[in-house]
Order: sequence, then structure tokens, then C-alpha cells
Amino acid sequence: MDASLKDRLEVDAVFPLSDHADFEELCCYAEQVNASMTYTVLGFDEELAMHLRRRGLRAKPLAQVDQLRLF
Repeated sequence: MDASLKDRLEVDAVFPLSDHADFEELCCYAEQVNASMTYTVLGFDEELAMHLRRRGLRAKPLAQVDQLRLF
């Protein structure tokens, strides 16, 4: 990202967002966000969750999240 973008836009901060990130970009994003839990979905969800756990993050494929019974 262009380092001068913040000044040109006259804003306090800028950060890139994309719904098209590669595997390593997703890992870096998860580390930077530092969420208490990361849920992965679609595509390589199990592999990504396992890789994030190896990097010390709590991560789980959403398909494996247990639904609580209400009744």
C-alpha cells in the first residue's frame, strides 16, 4: 500500500481489506487482529485452522463448531 495514502486522504489511519487473500495473507491478518477465536470457513478451512493453531492462535473450522441445544 502507498505510504502517502494516509496523508493524501487526510485520515488518521488506513488499512487494506480484501475478500480475496491468499493463505499467508490470511495467517498474517489473523495474527495482527489477535482475536480470542478465529473461525475458518470454505475451501481449505481445516488446513488454515490447523496452521493458525500451530502459530499459537485459537482457530477452528466453522463446520466443526457444535450447535447448542435450546430444548
